[in-house]
Amino acid sequence: MKRPIAAKRQRSPVKLSPQLERRRALRQEKQRDLAIQVWRLVVLLSTTTVLGWSLLRFGWTLEGTDSIVISGDVGLDPAVIAKVGGFQFPQPLLEIRPKALEQELLTDLPVRTVRVERRLFPARLEPELTARIPIAAALQHRGSTKTAGMIDASANWIDLTADLPQRKPTSSILVDGWSQNRRPFIAELLRQRDRIGGDLQRIVLEPEGRVVLQTGRLGAIQLGSDPGLLQQQINAIDQLNQSIPAHLVQGRQGSIDLSNPERPEILQPSKPTKEKKAALPN
Repeated sequence: MKRPIAAKRQRSPVKLSPQLERRRALRQEKQRDLAIQVWRLVVLLSTTTVLGWSLLRFGWTLEGTDSIVISGDVGLDPAVIAKVGGFQFPQPLLEIRPKALEQELLTDLPVRTVRVERRLFPARLEPELTARIPIAAALQHRGSTKTAGMIDASANWIDLTADLPQRKPTSSILVDGWSQNRRPFIAELLRQRDRIGGDLQRIVLEPEGRVVLQTGRLGAIQLGSDPGLLQQQINAIDQLNQSIPAHLVQGRQGSIDLSNPERPEILQPSKPTKEKKAALPN
């Protein structure tokens, strides 16, 4: 006969010594202190981050155009800078990207160089600009419409806008028929205007491509429509200024044809016929 299996006896918990109990209590206390310190550090970092971002975002702002300090030789109103930059006052200073603003100013304003800096104490924007110097008056033709403006030494167009200080061109030359694709050609003519003659008055660029210079001494000079001959033509004009007798140019109403600079031609105005003479006033 099998004996019944005796029920397993439950083990009684091991009783720790007072020293071990104290060590365990100290270890648990240290863990609680560490968790509290970590929590405090997380809260502190979060609060600092939020406050720092808020200060950077809203603490330094441009309250108005008085916070825009312009240096250079352009004499612009700060409101023009604000308009080009699209500022909405109060304008957060750190939202302004200096390089992007520099490019916008170069594109929209007649300036040669731009440098923009942000200052935090006190909050202000400091753009430094160098103006394009207008060297000649200009007319741009668009169909039957003519637009007046000015150009600098590189033949860049300068609008006559009310937002900018008006400056007179440094010469009395008028470029009639300015266009962007002929800008390098015009710039070369302006660069060598002293060789053409200090009395250069007008540069006429016709839609068909022909170019006519109007000077005080040699009169009208026809350059034709081949820009590749420009240097030879300027050399020929320089030689004519030095060699042509004064009595051949004084009071002359004709023109000089330099479309072939190797064979310059002096063209005299055609004489009117008898019928045309009769129609002329006495």
